[in-house]
Amino acid sequence: MILWLLLFIFSILLLYFHNRRVISHKNLEKSSKKSLFVIAHPDDECMFFGPTITYLMKNHLEVNILCFSSGANDMEKRVRKDELYRSCQELGINQNYVSLLDSSIFPDNIKTFWPVIDVAAEIENHIFRNGIDTVYTFDEGGVSGHPNHISLFRAVRHLLKCSEVATGERTCFFFI
Repeated sequence: MILWLLLFIFSILLLYFHNRRVISHKNLEKSSKKSLFVIAHPDDECMFFGPTITYLMKNHLEVNILCFSSGANDMEKRVRKDELYRSCQELGINQNYVSLLDSSIFPDNIKTFWPVIDVAAEIENHIFRNGIDTVYTFDEGGVSGHPNHISLFRAVRHLLKCSEVATGERTCFFFI
């Protein structure tokens, strides 16, 4: 009975890891020269992607941030924008590589999904304008289930299916 249980658990783990894309840091270093982290809000860069950004920065790879929203009102927007730039500075990211979009199309709202086409267009433009070869964003559940995070995943998935980025050999996409 115990043998069958162990065999069952082993089979489940084998299936799980076989279906996951395992990222080797050594392969990442060789393939990635200009990374883009697509985030919804200031603080996402450190809360969800901090260890990966730290690793890339330690290995002298370029890290870019594309942040879609900075807050719900003017006062919050000023504070959150400052927090984003200070956080990126702490992570070692050059301020010139940090972009903050602040459009009414992308409100910071726990109940709002952003338009996939508009988000995808912003990401695609950023990729081509900056020669990005690796893109990181949220997984399909948005890590925390936040609709803004999920919108980013959906936009990148759209890019993979429908744009020129999908045919390029240089761009890799990772969902974290």
